[in-house]
Amino acid sequence: MNNTVLNLTKSFGANSSTSMNDTDHAHAESSEEFNSVVLPILYTFVCIVGLLGNGLVIYIMYLKKQSRNITDIYILNLAIADFIFVAMMPVWTTSVALKRWIFGQAICKLASGCTYFHLYASVFFLTAMSVDRFFAVVMHNTIKRTKFNATVLVIIIWMVSTGLGLLPLYFRNVVEHETEGVRKCEWTFESENKSHHNWFIVYFVSRSFVGFVIPTIIIVISYSMIAFFLQTREAKGKLTAQCQDRATRMVLVVTTVFLVCWLPNQFSNFIYFIQSLNLIRAPNPPDLIHYYVHMFTTCLAWIHSCMNPILYAFMREDMRLKLTEIMNKRRCCGDTRR
Repeated sequence: MNNTVLNLTKSFGANSSTSMNDTDHAHAESSEEFNSVVLPILYTFVCIVGLLGNGLVIYIMYLKKQSRNITDIYILNLAIADFIFVAMMPVWTTSVALKRWIFGQAICKLASGCTYFHLYASVFFLTAMSVDRFFAVVMHNTIKRTKFNATVLVIIIWMVSTGLGLLPLYFRNVVEHETEGVRKCEWTFESENKSHHNWFIVYFVSRSFVGFVIPTIIIVISYSMIAFFLQTREAKGKLTAQCQDRATRMVLVVTTVFLVCWLPNQFSNFIYFIQSLNLIRAPNPPDLIHYYVHMFTTCLAWIHSCMNPILYAFMREDMRLKLTEIMNKRRCCGDTRR
């Protein structure tokens, strides 16, 4: 790779859904208002809604610890992963608003690592939930689901996600931009270094295929087989039409929202990746439209962390009842104090 690829690689890292830096100087000048006003507002919204939603799910699951089922185990850990992610968003929001990095090298690596860790943990928990639903609905007579097995799988997911999230600890660093007089937290893949080139490919393959394509295939297959099973005569003899419709709607919502939130960002990242490898020519000067589109897809992907509490928790009747119970208790306590 040549120096041009190095610049594109930096741009790719800065524009990826797991980093919150400006792109090159031309982009920074053209999109100053967008970066310093619009993005911080969007990130703040995601942060507040995500903290409240996922925090409430964690609290409800704590109250349900005696009656927690296997699905609840996955929902709890998914909420924890999303909560960790949105808890780090004030760091990225500040970086975008100030157009510089002020938190030092350690926080740069920690925040980047947590963001990547969440990317994998979130999709892995969603995948585990879809497979568990498949076992519960389709294979209920042949495969025994236990809380112990679910707990073991959760531990494995946390360990694998942590391992995959270690890459930023080496390749994400605070870089001094002398022309702009600022420091930024960004990827530091060096084009002249063959090892860095290989690690850059590992980064993309793990992020896109391990962290999206393969889990998506598993999710779609699992829910498709569930939907097919629910339409068979055998299933109709065991389930009411209302249950079938509710399960089918849930399948449609889960798969559609996940793909809508993440697919555009994955495609945008793929464009940057093949440009970085000189497989297609990158625009010169850089394409501002692609930058805006990419940042929109970034926000869309991150909004999924806010959607999870709604999709996987509050659509369940028991969760709604528990939330109503909490609100009623708080209202009663308020009336008693008066």
